[in-house]
Parts: sequence; C-alpha cells; structure tokens
Amino acid sequence: MLNQLCSLRRKINEALAVGEADISWDKKYDVLFEHYDKYLRFAVKDVGLTLFWVDPDTSYEEDAGAYLNALLDLADTVDALISAIEEAKE
Repeated sequence: MLNQLCSLRRKINEALAVGEADISWDKKYDVLFEHYDKYLRFAVKDVGLTLFWVDPDTSYEEDAGAYLNALLDLADTVDALISAIEEAKE
C-alpha cells in the first residue's frame, strides 16, 4: 500500500507541475485530461480513495484549475496516509 501511495503522489506531483508550466490553459487542460486523468482515477481507486471535483465547464482555465485544486486536496490526503503508515512502522 505504501508503494502505491508513493507512486500516486509522484503522479500527482507531475500533474500539478503541468499547472505551473508556462503553457496556455488549453494545453494544460489537454495534458491533464489526456495524460494524467485516466491513470490517476485508477490509481486513486486502487488505494481506496476518490478524486472529486466540480467541473465548472466554463473555460479551459476554470476546468483545469478545478481539477488541479482537487489534486491538491488529494495530495494532502495521500501525504497524511503515507505519514500514518510510516509512523505505524516505527
């Protein structure tokens, strides 16, 4: 489980880096939803979590931004789980 969570966290970091990239929002949207969303959905499900966000369906920036905010929340949850598992090992 720890390995799965760590892998998930790395992929979340990669996706979050897309949000920081110096590219247009439509490119960010394309990269996030074509390259990360499917993997993240399965990886999240595999560790018993959910990725939830409300898609405002207004613009690439709003849609990608909502997704990135959901990933930030997920990252916090994954970090907490990783910490709890590591503490339990001690």
